[in-house]
Amino acid sequence: MLGDFIHSYTHGRSSQITVLNNLPAGTPVVAMDAPGNLKEGLLCPRLFFAILSDKPGLLIGQNVISDSEDGLLFEIQEFEAPAQLTYFTYEIPDMELPQALKRAQSKIGHRYEHVLRSYPGDDFVDECLTGRDIQCLFGNRKEEAGQHWWTPLEVTAKYVLDNLNELIEQEITKPVPPDENIFERKAREVKNKILKQVYAGIRSVSLQALQKITLPQLEHHAILIEGSQCILFTEGSIRFMSKANFCNMTPNTPIGGPAKGLPQGKPDVESRLITRNRAVRRICREAISAGEWGDFNIILNNSEHFCRDCREGAPSCSQLPDKIINAINAILGIILPRWASWVIDIIWRYFDTDPGTHGQLD
Repeated sequence: MLGDFIHSYTHGRSSQITVLNNLPAGTPVVAMDAPGNLKEGLLCPRLFFAILSDKPGLLIGQNVISDSEDGLLFEIQEFEAPAQLTYFTYEIPDMELPQALKRAQSKIGHRYEHVLRSYPGDDFVDECLTGRDIQCLFGNRKEEAGQHWWTPLEVTAKYVLDNLNELIEQEITKPVPPDENIFERKAREVKNKILKQVYAGIRSVSLQALQKITLPQLEHHAILIEGSQCILFTEGSIRFMSKANFCNMTPNTPIGGPAKGLPQGKPDVESRLITRNRAVRRICREAISAGEWGDFNIILNNSEHFCRDCREGAPSCSQLPDKIINAINAILGIILPRWASWVIDIIWRYFDTDPGTHGQLD
């Protein structure tokens, strides 16, 4: 439902809170504080779906009671509609609204746990409108919501090395541990000396030399949600875009398809629902706390790390050992002096290239 709304929100009816009083009870509404963000592929800090109550000024919706590494807890509540938000309504036949209201009222006080529930409460509104539970609704969709997709990604050698230098700079400038002993200090000094040599070598290479280097084809990854929209982690933030735009991000390359390594056919309904709702949770949390997932880095924190975390509950990147690291090693072998080429095999000891720990909230 969130993806459908993103796709068509410009056609909805925008209202101030006073207008809600003139709408029939049972009307589904979407509330948000900064609708202009949607044009930039970003969500709003405050965005939720709810059902208009039969009591003036009140909404019935899904509220987040707890959101931590231990999991999610939601409760259906009746609450006052915030006056400062903008409201969008769906066009629903009047004859269906009494049933939607009745279903919403019957759920007040119900609690739901963990990631099968949608973060902004759009599945709650869907259930009120249809009378069917979210797994049934999700399973009946003909779309590919919850699937993990990839599309070709073109990057330059300079871009890859800039990302490597960011990691090196972070490692070199790490604070000295207060309890560091003499042996640890010596090891840190040797490590930093090696990394500084690599850093200097990368910084000194000419752009012309880098332009001659051909890299293996990398991939950009996203999680599809309904409405032919997808959620992805890219430069700057977690955001959404249309599936069509995602699949055509790289000119003159084939349309993307289901991520390599996935079994043929669609994952089961529950797996897709968990994947979809993890992705929605991530983008909602990004709107609340920008940068929570961390800075984008093509090597250790890229779009595939994000998508595999949504799918599997832990970030990882299949491209890292067989494409990205091999490409960097090939580039360093060209640009570093021969006497320093021995560092290529050991600099990776200073970076954690195993599956990361970014934003594991579930």
